[in-house]
Amino acid sequence: MRRLVITAGAAGATLAVLALLLLGWAAWSYNGPGPKAKAGDETTVILRRGAGLSEIGAALERAGVVRASAIFLASAQ
Repeated sequence: MRRLVITAGAAGATLAVLALLLLGWAAWSYNGPGPKAKAGDETTVILRRGAGLSEIGAALERAGVVRASAIFLASAQ
C-alpha cells in the first residue's frame, strides 16, 4: 500500500510539473513577441468582409503575423 501511495504521489508531481511547463509555454506564446515582419517593419493583411475567425487566423498565419492560427483562435474566443 505504501508503494502505491508513493507511486501515485510521484505521478501527480510529474503531471503538475508538465502542466506548469505547458502553462508557461502558452503564456509565452500568447504574450511574447510576434514573428518578425517578412519585409520592412510592418506587415499588411487584407481580410475579406465577413471573414470568420478561422479564416482570419489562417490569413494571419500565412502572412507570418501569428505563429499558429490555433493560438490566435484560442485567444480570440
